[in-house]
Amino acid sequence: MKAFRFRLASVLKVREHEFDLCKRALEAAQTDLLRADSADASARMAVAEAERLSRERLVRGISGGELRTQQRNLIGLRAAQTSAAVEREERQAQVERARTAVSEAWKQVRMLEKLREKKRGEHRVELERAEQALQDEMGLRVVQGQEGIA
Repeated sequence: MKAFRFRLASVLKVREHEFDLCKRALEAAQTDLLRADSADASARMAVAEAERLSRERLVRGISGGELRTQQRNLIGLRAAQTSAAVEREERQAQVERARTAVSEAWKQVRMLEKLREKKRGEHRVELERAEQALQDEMGLRVVQGQEGIA
């Protein structure tokens, strides 16, 4: 009987490659999320610092022009903070999508690997049956040959 050959081996290779690509995409998404986390934290710290300075200056007293400038600056920092928070949320969603893709790709690989093992087992059983049939035939010939001599 022929050696075992998994007919879906090429499909399994493609699925394994897709799994590797999904893992790389997840790693990239996680790196982007770390950057977005850092930018979000920096923006929050900048707003907090600007608010602290604003309170200090108000206590000391500042001119109307300085107050307007300070308020414009604070508005810009808050807008940057909001933008950074939105970016972070988008990156978090991207990580979740990438995790789902990795999970699905892994399921596809595992399914094909299980199928391969099942087919390998079936092939092994067929080999054992063929070998047993051959041994039975050889034994029958030996018995028939002995009967012919006797």
